[in-house]
Amino acid sequence: MLFLEEYMASMLRTCLSIFIILSASFFVPNLLAFDLAKNGKASATVVIHGDAGIAVKHNAKIFVKYLSAITGADFEISDGVVPASGNVILLGAPYPSKRFEEISIRLTQPNLLVVTGEGTRGPVYAMYRLLEYFGCYFWAPGNETVPSKKDLSLPQNFKLVDAPVFQFRQPLGASTYSRDWRSKNYINGDMNMLHSESTPEMGGPYEMAMSRQWLYGIPCDDKAKYAMESNPEWFAWRSGAKARTHLGLCFTNTKLLDVVVEKIKADQAKRPGPRYYSCSYHDNDKYCQCKTCVKLIRKEGSPSALLVYAANYIGKAIAKDCPEAKIICLAYWISLHPPKRLKTEPNVHIAVANPRDYTKRPSDNAEYWNAIRSWSKITGGNIFIYDYNCNFTSMLTPTPIIDAMGPAFRDYMKADAKGIYQQMSMHRLGDFIDLRCWLFARLAWNPEQDEWKLIDQWCDGACGAGSPFIKEWLRYSKRCIRGQAWHSYQRNTLRFFTGKDILTGYELFQKAIKATKNDPKANAMVRKCYTSVLILMINHYNIDIVKRSKNMNITLPTREELLKTFEDSLVEFKVHDWMECAEGLKNDRFIEFMRKEKWLKPEWR
Repeated sequence: MLFLEEYMASMLRTCLSIFIILSASFFVPNLLAFDLAKNGKASATVVIHGDAGIAVKHNAKIFVKYLSAITGADFEISDGVVPASGNVILLGAPYPSKRFEEISIRLTQPNLLVVTGEGTRGPVYAMYRLLEYFGCYFWAPGNETVPSKKDLSLPQNFKLVDAPVFQFRQPLGASTYSRDWRSKNYINGDMNMLHSESTPEMGGPYEMAMSRQWLYGIPCDDKAKYAMESNPEWFAWRSGAKARTHLGLCFTNTKLLDVVVEKIKADQAKRPGPRYYSCSYHDNDKYCQCKTCVKLIRKEGSPSALLVYAANYIGKAIAKDCPEAKIICLAYWISLHPPKRLKTEPNVHIAVANPRDYTKRPSDNAEYWNAIRSWSKITGGNIFIYDYNCNFTSMLTPTPIIDAMGPAFRDYMKADAKGIYQQMSMHRLGDFIDLRCWLFARLAWNPEQDEWKLIDQWCDGACGAGSPFIKEWLRYSKRCIRGQAWHSYQRNTLRFFTGKDILTGYELFQKAIKATKNDPKANAMVRKCYTSVLILMINHYNIDIVKRSKNMNITLPTREELLKTFEDSLVEFKVHDWMECAEGLKNDRFIEFMRKEKWLKPEWR
């Protein structure tokens, strides 16, 4: 019996020893972790590589600011000087890569973390991706999540290498007027950003001109009337009027094209580098009907032939002197369908645009999808997408097609599109505009992510305790489409949102506002998003809201009180006068229509 007890004690000691050894082995990786901060003190020095550009130097300061905000530690920045000992975070080391804007974050040595990337923007995106790995998220300008962690480390085998699916990525929405916010979310386009163009400090823009509906350097609007006086042959001949119009150009006029060639060469001499120059129709159907143009259209079967002819002529002429310059044509409306025989020059690219039913994927729209695939074929894959995610006739009311981005972007990825531009609301109170811009940024980098998981992530981060109610409204409003088509021009909200639907949204937002009363940042975001339901409440108030509220036992503010809430929001969220509530309708006129209860009537147009 004694022998058995001694044997069991011996076995217990052996098992305990094995457990201790295995436990020690299990925790070895943590012992070898690369520490950035320990107990609120910096454990690494940030070093800017000697060859790093201005964008790395500028964003290094921002990067360190966030590291300090997370840990409470003071991080030192050394410009090109690597300390003799200790952990080093090296920013902006040279990184040649075949993948555009690829980011690379690697521990190349036990004490050396290299944060870099391709081009001028890759290293910048790498810094923000590392911050994101540590829990920093930039939901909207002025609305961020910055965690608190006294200890910050990476495992010794850490390696994060990634590249965007689409080269050009730009949502045209109010949130993107912030240069810093664009860079923090990997948005590289700044087309039509007015005063908010990207600067060299932010890596510079991917300079695109797909929405410039003109021939580069030649006016094609009211200003063109003056150019027409001296060069009438440049402008489109219209057979019906038997006259030329300043609203179109003759794209087969080689003297006109030679002028454009010289303008591009002059611009490239002054600003050398990759840049797109427009060769597109104005936003109308006034293509030239002179004998030469008509003959080419008949031969090729589409007015797009005139654009391709002109772009090829210009492309050939600038190829030698301006090797990085590209010509971009907008395949839209009369130019949606490609020519039958013409192929494009290597430096001629196409942007395909076609408003459609957004409840369906692009591949479900035969005309649009065939145009994309056909253009891709004749350009050798040099196509971009000009897309939409807004309601032009009512920028502020609910536009429940946010989740359409995921399926659409996956289709564009299959079509090998090089980039996406998406027109949204430029009004700061546009329906969930911050979410739309953030979601675009995520899906344009990687379309294979689940759009609803991303939407929920944004709600949790940006709306705090109000998130459950916001999520519920987003899903509820999507169901309000009720199997109907949703296009870019939906004015009659009665078609989609009943009094019950609107009041359901109203109650959900009231709950969200109450839940965030002690969180100013989240409360502001919830109230900003509330605008979409608020506008419906005002517009439908005397149509079906008052009657339905009695049935639902809901006590309502007066219509004037609701209107005052909207006017106060315009001030609080610094909405500029030029920001449109609908296409061609600015704030003051919009309020006038609402006050007189004429918004839902046709005379507002």
